[in-house]
Amino acid sequence: MIRVAEEEKAQLARELHDTFGSNLTAINMDLNWIAKRLPAERPELRERLQRAMGMLGVTVRSTQEVIDRLRPSELDNLGLAVALQSHCQELSQKAGWSCQVDAPEDFATLDRMQSITLYRVAQEALANVEKHAQAASIKVELRREAHGIRLVIWDDGVGLPDELNGVSHGLAGMRERIEAIGGTLNISGARERGTQVDAFIPAAT
Repeated sequence: MIRVAEEEKAQLARELHDTFGSNLTAINMDLNWIAKRLPAERPELRERLQRAMGMLGVTVRSTQEVIDRLRPSELDNLGLAVALQSHCQELSQKAGWSCQVDAPEDFATLDRMQSITLYRVAQEALANVEKHAQAASIKVELRREAHGIRLVIWDDGVGLPDELNGVSHGLAGMRERIEAIGGTLNISGARERGTQVDAFIPAAT
């Protein structure tokens, strides 16, 4: 079910990109064409056009965010490490964190299901940090080991809230994703020392 859901998300992301991307680009070109030909003595038309162009820019960014949430383009084009760096940087700018990604390679050749599984685990872990941890510093480590690949995420926040431990749908979803491909997930947290998410998946055979 997880595999099918991810395939459907990827297909929807492609359809949104192909349909909305080309349409929004065409609208932007037409609006710019009109802007160059507006008479100077009609400032009210130029003001209305600038407003429309501004809303178009917001729509383009929102559409891209939706597409990236469905299936981040960096994941397929540049590999897991780059996708994690991009996501971490985006959240850092939003939340004011110091977020460091330590990955010795780009993992571009990683099995598709393993790649999206680890990305979704990181995505959920960082979302939990943003919502609950009150952290200032986060470190994401992705490394290849003798029998598989390990993803570890640390934060220096207040620790895993007691009400989340063991009952959160997000945490349960992380564990289900990892176990579905034969991996393991360990989450440790205590107040005053932050939280660690440790995910391991065996090498694809």
